[in-house]
Amino acid sequence: MSVQPLGNFLFIRSEPATEEKNGVFVANATKVRPLRGVVVAAGPGKVGKDGSVVPMHAKVGDEVLFDQYLPREIELDEKLLVIAESDCYGIINA
Repeated sequence: MSVQPLGNFLFIRSEPATEEKNGVFVANATKVRPLRGVVVAAGPGKVGKDGSVVPMHAKVGDEVLFDQYLPREIELDEKLLVIAESDCYGIINA
């Protein structure tokens, strides 16, 4: 299924949070949601007061930081998070 986000919304694929204990990585079930993920789809941008579209900074493939409680979870072909670009804290540069 192909869905294009509207406005300034991003669809994000996140990985479960993990932590290392005695050299073994285990899933961290105490965290509600992750704090980072990869953008899999991005809307065209926010419409400004003058009617022009302000382009998105985040693009497909970017890794972004966000508050764990802001995104909503949806399920299309896979579980994704939906968040407004303005609610992201930044793009992680490799």
